[in-house]
Amino acid sequence: MSLCTCSLLLWGAGAPCNFARPQETAKAKVSKLRLAGLRTLPQDQILLESGLKPGDLAGREDLQAAADRLARLGIFSKITFEYRTQADGITVNFQVEEAPRVPVFFDNVPWFTDAELTEAIRKTIPFYEGTAPEGGSVLDRIAEAVRRFLESHQLRVAVEHELIANPLGDGTVQEFRISGASLRIARIDFSDPLAASSRALQVYISELLGKPYSRLTIELFLSEQVKPVYLQKGYVRVKLGPPEIRLTENPARPLPEMLPVYVPVAPGAVYHWQGAQWSGNSSLTTAQLNDSFALKSGEVANGQAIEAAFERVREEYGRRGYLEAQVDPQPSYE
Repeated sequence: MSLCTCSLLLWGAGAPCNFARPQETAKAKVSKLRLAGLRTLPQDQILLESGLKPGDLAGREDLQAAADRLARLGIFSKITFEYRTQADGITVNFQVEEAPRVPVFFDNVPWFTDAELTEAIRKTIPFYEGTAPEGGSVLDRIAEAVRRFLESHQLRVAVEHELIANPLGDGTVQEFRISGASLRIARIDFSDPLAASSRALQVYISELLGKPYSRLTIELFLSEQVKPVYLQKGYVRVKLGPPEIRLTENPARPLPEMLPVYVPVAPGAVYHWQGAQWSGNSSLTTAQLNDSFALKSGEVANGQAIEAAFERVREEYGRRGYLEAQVDPQPSYE
């Protein structure tokens, strides 16, 4: 029985491995393939990506090529493999560590929902589930799957991807967007009268009209301009969007260049402030912390004022030298 182990520390796509060359150069039949270390990815589908399958004749270079193919995907931060030669062929074992994956965001593909795009991608990348690595060949494959799906609907556009900071939260996202289509915002309508009647929001909306259609731009508008309107009035659990394109014309016809955007709004209940309970506050007393809040019990829970109060608490800890102090609000709704 012979044993060979090769470790890949992935600094680039398909980095070569250095190990002693066995004297035998002949190929042997692959009797078994195994893959260990997966946390979220399906083993059978990932093994297909290696290009090897039981029954293949493979030598050292073929096993190295299989490891390189897995490395180029970008979904692994480390790959180790070993093979054992036995009477019925060779057993190949891959040991992997999954690389971090980030959410995928389709910015300006208004013809289809995320669910429809995900279904189209999974036809060629079965292990796709809405996230992608920060780099690697799988990103180009996602873009190509979307391009072919759009082309099958007589939409001939290019699809690009870019890793960007998440403008709506922490971390990063893989943004996929199309080029080659001139789509612009015609209007923005809301399902709820509070947003629809707000004069301040109409001013912001006027600045978006005629601009290139972008879900990211609209989502930022909802987060930075629309949500505060509801938070100030106690709708602290308001749900905005996702934005939709609603047309009254024949849906089989191509989209017009000017798109009407519809935003469903579920405001929820109006909440009132009851108070705050504190734990872990050894440097500031509960009374000092409560002084940061201008709200009185029974008042409408102004979400903007509440967040500003927590920010004042963070600043107070900072002035006392606790620069890394964390304030973790955990709201309780009754």
